[in-house]
Amino acid sequence: MIEMDYVKLALLKINVLLHDPLNKSFLLKKLGQEFGEKHKDEAKGFLHAILNRTSLASVGLKKTLMEIVGEADRIASAFDRWILRTSDWPPKSYVYYGYLHNVFNPSVRVELKEPSSDDTYKEAILELNEILIAVDKCISNVPEKELLLYNTLYTLLEPIWYSKGLSPSLADTRTPTHTVFDHLYASVAVSNMLLDEDLKIDGFYVVVDFPGIQRFVNAGRKTGDMWASSWLLSNLVWSLDEYFMNIYGYDVVVSPTPRLNPYTLRTLLSRLLSLKDQGYRLITDLDEVVKKKKESESIDQLEVVVKRILKIFETLYGIEESSRSSIGGTGVQRLWLQPLIPATTSLIIPKIKLNNIQLLNTEDDVAKKINEYFVKAWNGVVEFVESRLTSGSDIHQIMGGVIKSIRDILNTPPQGVNIAIVRIADVYKAIRECIIDKKRDTCDELGLKNIDLESLHQKLQNSKIDLESLAKSLLWYILVTRSTTLARIYRYGKFYNHILRPFWIYNGGQLKPVDNIVERLEDEKFEEGWIPCSLCGQEPAYIVLRKETKIPNQITFKEEDIKDLLSIANIRNIGDREGIPQGVQNLITYIFKPGEALGPYCLLKRALYVSFRDNLEMLSTDDVALSAVSKLLKNLGLTKILDRKEIESIGLSKEDLEYLFTPSLEISKDDRKPFKDIYALANAYGINYEDLVNRITKYLVDSCRESGVKPEELLKNIAHIIGTPVNESPDNTTYSLLMNLAKNNEIDVDSLCQFLSLRTQYAIVRGDADNIGKIISGEMFYGIEEYKRMIESIKNDSRAIGSEDVYKHLEQGYENAKNILETLGLSSLPLSPAIHQAVALSLMLTAISDYKIVRESGGILIYSGGDDVAALLPIEPAIDTVIKLRKEFYSNGFKKINNIPIASAIPTGRSFSIRFANIMDVMSTEIFNAMEFLENRAKKTEWSIAEGSPSDKNSIYKKDTLVVTSSRSSGEALFPLRIDIDSIQNILNLIRDTPLLLLTILSKN
Repeated sequence: MIEMDYVKLALLKINVLLHDPLNKSFLLKKLGQEFGEKHKDEAKGFLHAILNRTSLASVGLKKTLMEIVGEADRIASAFDRWILRTSDWPPKSYVYYGYLHNVFNPSVRVELKEPSSDDTYKEAILELNEILIAVDKCISNVPEKELLLYNTLYTLLEPIWYSKGLSPSLADTRTPTHTVFDHLYASVAVSNMLLDEDLKIDGFYVVVDFPGIQRFVNAGRKTGDMWASSWLLSNLVWSLDEYFMNIYGYDVVVSPTPRLNPYTLRTLLSRLLSLKDQGYRLITDLDEVVKKKKESESIDQLEVVVKRILKIFETLYGIEESSRSSIGGTGVQRLWLQPLIPATTSLIIPKIKLNNIQLLNTEDDVAKKINEYFVKAWNGVVEFVESRLTSGSDIHQIMGGVIKSIRDILNTPPQGVNIAIVRIADVYKAIRECIIDKKRDTCDELGLKNIDLESLHQKLQNSKIDLESLAKSLLWYILVTRSTTLARIYRYGKFYNHILRPFWIYNGGQLKPVDNIVERLEDEKFEEGWIPCSLCGQEPAYIVLRKETKIPNQITFKEEDIKDLLSIANIRNIGDREGIPQGVQNLITYIFKPGEALGPYCLLKRALYVSFRDNLEMLSTDDVALSAVSKLLKNLGLTKILDRKEIESIGLSKEDLEYLFTPSLEISKDDRKPFKDIYALANAYGINYEDLVNRITKYLVDSCRESGVKPEELLKNIAHIIGTPVNESPDNTTYSLLMNLAKNNEIDVDSLCQFLSLRTQYAIVRGDADNIGKIISGEMFYGIEEYKRMIESIKNDSRAIGSEDVYKHLEQGYENAKNILETLGLSSLPLSPAIHQAVALSLMLTAISDYKIVRESGGILIYSGGDDVAALLPIEPAIDTVIKLRKEFYSNGFKKINNIPIASAIPTGRSFSIRFANIMDVMSTEIFNAMEFLENRAKKTEWSIAEGSPSDKNSIYKKDTLVVTSSRSSGEALFPLRIDIDSIQNILNLIRDTPLLLLTILSKN
């Protein structure tokens, strides 16, 4: 254990993060045989230039801490050292090579472009330095200002590099599967278990998991319920990470990666702006927060710095910049509203004495702190929601009053988290016992059940890898893949199970409510005494809104229940309480549906998305269902048909029809209609729901026919919305055929105008990467033989520096590494810190891309963690969106940002389920059905590819399948998603184009 202040901790981590030059592999051309000695000087040059004129510029690092830098470097590059240390590598000899290979599939590679001059490097370093200088001045009063300066560097180092168009260099040209950034960020993560004067390995590896995620998220009837559940979980888990990040550094989070993570940026800005636990205000009031901070502390540079940082990230994410005064805010602010953080996180908690921070010396200390902060994070969300709503008007005020009335019960989360904690020192000790002391039982506990201990000792005798070094190189692999199992074994750590929040306690032979709020539910109005929440079925309902029939086929609320709701919300100034104004009932219809009964936690979820009403791009299921038609009207310039006198024949005002087909971002400030809701509109006008749908559909179709729009123009715009290519490409055969028919008047406007029906259907999309757990744990990596084949690529496209025998030694190194793997009983490479960094970054970039794809299609992202994804989409582009989501996961081998390849894509399939549902269906049921079809049909499907022989194993594959079902039919359809096979891509193109064909030349029968 080591004692240090924030100056020492920050300097140590900066030195680890910058221990290699950022252009490392490109320097080989310049430095030649002098690379070994001089590349360290280059790294020091980068470090000094980055810290120049900051408060840390002239502060040195003592020798004992510099030794930690070296040890972190060695452990982070475990596999590289297997290759190089098992062969007698000639001195001052290197390989100059410029390709990054996919770490999972080494036969796939991409060239890394070297800049034409060093000036671009200087531009990147200068911008980073300027921001650090400005930040340094802005945070002079922050207690941990040195660590905050390091965290700023950690957050911006990679983004600024890529924003200048710079490619990452390789960590090592002899093992070209990861970048120098992967290695540097891995090294600083590893340093957290080396914070000891004697370089002893210590600390805690922690996995925190919110169990029952599907039950929690799927408990809802509205789009907002689902989104709020996912966003709530993402932010609860990230808040736990944030607590430790702000104490020890952002690098303590192992998964999800903080690299290029929009939530990391929010954490940084929140701390720079001294928001403490009020970081959510950055989503809603960023400009106001910056202005207030600037005025209160007279920091002129702050606003410029914040805008500069936001601009960097918006450019990298490829999200267009918009005025912060507009609804939805900047592109980055919109990303903060996306649930991108999974419900499981892993961290390395160092065991150090740090300033006035409580020492976490035992597993119980760590678990207690996690549980404390989980409750605090939960209350932070509740406080934010309550304050946002109670300061509003009308429906905001009603919802705010309801939340305020149940604050006592909401102060406790609905459940806790599972916590697995292992003592890293004891895991390392066990690895040593296994491979050095040959204790077979210990090997079995660690998952090394097939290890050949005798052979291992023999094979390492003549190599430069000693058993101690091998133990260190296996540590990360064991921690990441075995921690939740080892935590249940007392010698390694502890496992803490979550507890559900009770509503009653058993005392004296009776069930008694834990709170007077629960006691209120035992009302004479209900024969049962209390009723369960109609959304989750697990908590007692607090708000009950029973159905009442006003006119045939029109359902509304019982008036006494509305009065009860207003009384609970403490609303005393809305009209005559004896006769609830129709306007108030209409408002409530947008938030609740007749027959709903909501418990406290489900009320919080609904209140959460109401509180973000002015920031969300999509607000309701109806929004999603209607977005394609709305887009078509706008693209064709047909919005004028929403302003015709004939609208009166429908029974609606032209304002209300415009409201239905106007994006929510443009209408959300209309307090009378908080959300787009066809049912609520029918209720407000006293029109039967089905009648209203039919009237509007007839009006739109008739108006389209009378508008004079040409069939070819209508066809082109419909094709664009569906996702059918309209340019010259091999994928547009269907479109070309139909366009020729339209030009020859063989397809008329009447049939195409049918596209403008009022949509009451939408698509639920669930996707999940196939075998992702096995791949990330290393069980399904390609074998070492695939890595050995990289040598041919290296030979053909590299230049030897120094000895010409480098390739012979490289071959020998890979052969020796293969032998070590075999004796360890491993079929593929063990997960190293650097490879783990690359994998985690790949998932984060996929999650961001998922959001962009769903948004472009007019849908709403419910959740994406990079592997699994859930979204609601309009029915028209649903197939095309799934194809894009599948391609984005893995198609060309690498993840790119700013068109720069920076991480390996994961070479596996991604199975999907599309469930077409009606907006009046019970959403939770349909989401459950979508998931069931994904797991039990798509994931269990096996395909035989026509191009191959049925007996050829390569022609048969499992999973990577799309299943399509409907809530209105018992049928199902299965389609392969192997987009790398032309015949399958052609099938998918045809399925995508089906809506066009049904509008034109195919019978709907």
